[in-house]
Amino acid sequence: MTDREPPIVVLWDIDGTLMRSPGVGVRAFVAAVEEVTGRRWEPVRLDFGGRTDPDIAALLLAAVGVDDVSLVPAVLEALVRGYAALDADLQATVRVMPGVVEALDALAVPGAVQTVVTGNIEVVARQKLTAARLVERVRMEWGAFGSDDHTDRAALVELALARVAAGGTAIERERVWVVGDTPRDLAAARAAGVRCLLVGTGAHAYEDLAGRGADAVLPDLAELAAVLAALAPGGNITIP
Repeated sequence: MTDREPPIVVLWDIDGTLMRSPGVGVRAFVAAVEEVTGRRWEPVRLDFGGRTDPDIAALLLAAVGVDDVSLVPAVLEALVRGYAALDADLQATVRVMPGVVEALDALAVPGAVQTVVTGNIEVVARQKLTAARLVERVRMEWGAFGSDDHTDRAALVELALARVAAGGTAIERERVWVVGDTPRDLAAARAAGVRCLLVGTGAHAYEDLAGRGADAVLPDLAELAAVLAALAPGGNITIP
């Protein structure tokens, strides 16, 4: 890589991409909605993948018969308390996806910048990544989060890029990657004019994601050479 070439910027999704914490999020949301409304949501299959926490809160309020989006901030405040109460369970159940640590470490070089773009509110995002022992591997101060910033994922991508640029990194959108596990991650990347790598480690199988038009699709991040070949074609990033 030449000195003039802008670095690769990798915007990581969290849930289903970097890690999973089965059941903890649902329990935290159930408790939050019940605290605010007095009504208990009986979990049924809803498509939360790629949604922001404010979107999920609004969906769950509607699911318990409360059509009042002004209650979303109260639900999110209760959600923080719910996750805090479940922190031991989170730490016990969190599972880092295959190859994640190796990919993050391989991209911790001058030729790459890594942060997160996630639907999680920032407090919850930090709690999850801390439980997964990943929080120190990304530039959290340049990330973008649900609620704290915007509810739209494409707007979150733009916000993260603005923060990366404000931190002194040149941005070339052809060298920016959203790495996620849902079609919503792809839609956000396309809306922002950046590239997208999808992985089949979340709610959507690799076979479902493969035909959706992402720049790259992998079953997981376990093959580091394949990950780097996708994100840094031409050998701009090499395996340490």
